[in-house]
Amino acid sequence: MIAQLNKHYPRISLFKTYQRLVAYFLFEGRPLTTKGQWFNTFVKAWLKFVISISKPELKHPPVFIIGTGRSGTTLLGMLLSMHKNIAFLNEPKIIWHTANNMDDVIGSYNKSGGSFLLNENDATQSVISKMQKIYNLFLKITGSKIVLDKYPEMIFRVDYTEKIFSGCRFLFITRNFYDTVFSNQLWNNSNSLINKNIKEDWWGLNNKKWKLICEELLSNSELLQGYTEQIKKFDDDILKSAVEWIVTMEQGLNVLKSHKNILHVKYENIIEETEPTLNKILNFLNLNADNKINIYAKAILKKKTSKPIELVLPDFLINAASVVSTQLNYKFIK
Repeated sequence: MIAQLNKHYPRISLFKTYQRLVAYFLFEGRPLTTKGQWFNTFVKAWLKFVISISKPELKHPPVFIIGTGRSGTTLLGMLLSMHKNIAFLNEPKIIWHTANNMDDVIGSYNKSGGSFLLNENDATQSVISKMQKIYNLFLKITGSKIVLDKYPEMIFRVDYTEKIFSGCRFLFITRNFYDTVFSNQLWNNSNSLINKNIKEDWWGLNNKKWKLICEELLSNSELLQGYTEQIKKFDDDILKSAVEWIVTMEQGLNVLKSHKNILHVKYENIIEETEPTLNKILNFLNLNADNKINIYAKAILKKKTSKPIELVLPDFLINAASVVSTQLNYKFIK
């Protein structure tokens, strides 16, 4: 679907549909595994033009949806995008790469380099100015007040992001271990591409993202750092997805302990307790209720019955997933 638009979205708000199309065509870029990657040349040129004419003036700090993919990040972004004060950017990694070429861990815009672990020192004045200029013009074009940026990997760059956008807030969304892992596998089965020995999939350009996970994130994992050499040999999507979920959730728990400007949101609560959960999020963001969000939620959300899933995993992964699940208040059945 173009700009994640379905039949319900324009019926509820044509203006919000306009905002999503602006975001999609001018600011989000086309990542790996998607069609139309040739269009990135024009998006990059446009962003450089934006930087040359815009001013780094943001009246309201942005909000970031962080966590791990296949956890409802897009769903949450689209729901909140219905709010009258919000304009949604769905993984605008081309913007972040334009500001800092070390940003891209997937390989969509930079085949080499990249790092998950950007920190305050990486948020140079040049990066700050570029990001604020782009966001400022995006808000002006969309006639909105607040940028909502869905970028899951920013869970590893909270201090970096805060340095760029003082006062920003984070929504850390989680989904239970089993459903996330299997959703990753299903996504990869449907979207991975191999062309002339070049592989594009969930794990990046020729495994770029997976290599960075092994090189950078395992050493920071209290639960997995002792199994680095074994994990590096993983080639199965289920095993790799299990590792990604564990290290990302560990990071999320650490951020929740050390930062006050972050709210933990469960995907399951969005589905099962929709209105109270959305109200809690809006209160956290100091935003008034907007009925369009509830109308859209009722149109698209359906309760699902989870089926028991059997996974064949090494004991150390099962144990690590169990520990993290408990800390996130998920029931975990070994």
